[in-house]
Amino acid sequence: GTLRIGSQVLTAGDSAVRVVELLGKPSRKFRPRSASARSRGRVRVLAADQGSERWQYRRGDHVTTITIVNGRVRDIQDRRE
Repeated sequence: GTLRIGSQVLTAGDSAVRVVELLGKPSRKFRPRSASARSRGRVRVLAADQGSERWQYRRGDHVTTITIVNGRVRDIQDRRE
């Protein structure tokens, strides 16, 4: 994914520092919860993005969510509200 911000473009693979340069501080940060299952009394992780965060920005009538994994942009979602 890509996101145009004025004359600049944010793309998957860019650094978290670049996100802050273009969009500023996020209005919300959260870590996705891992899916888990119980197996004989133990918790087993089925899916996890270790070290991942989602940063959310409100931009006019848009909500932009940037997924950061290990300091790099993995995914960009931009939706109109």
